[in-house]
Amino acid sequence: MLAAAQTLRSGWVAQGPAVRAFERELAELLEITPERVVAVSSGTAALYLALYALSLPEGARVGVPVYACSALRNAVVAARGIPVYVDSTSDHPNMDPYSIDSESVEAAIVAGLFGRPVQLQRELPFPVIEDIAQALGARIAGSQRARKQL
Repeated sequence: MLAAAQTLRSGWVAQGPAVRAFERELAELLEITPERVVAVSSGTAALYLALYALSLPEGARVGVPVYACSALRNAVVAARGIPVYVDSTSDHPNMDPYSIDSESVEAAIVAGLFGRPVQLQRELPFPVIEDIAQALGARIAGSQRARKQL
């Protein structure tokens, strides 16, 4: 609360020193360079920007988990894509990205639910955006898995 109050009093609510400090700290947590972190207004905005950065054509089919918040679907629709719903794994509500027919999508958004990142053991034939809102900083077998290159 103190940081929020100080930020409001400073007059720098957006893109000020507190935001830059947050971006640096998040980069450190995710073990990536600070220039790869950009704070935005919402998770939906972040997902939309990630889809936009992929330069997908209008009507692109994007795999999304059947069990996740609506932000994933909303970002796909905002990017003029078509959500393709993908089922969960047999042992957890996380989406199984390996069950996606690579001919049926141009990209996918995976979401690590309940603190458990999606386990991506091998490359997929399409770009994958990893939504780590519920698994920020989570590790699999001691490795920082919850991060994405875009």
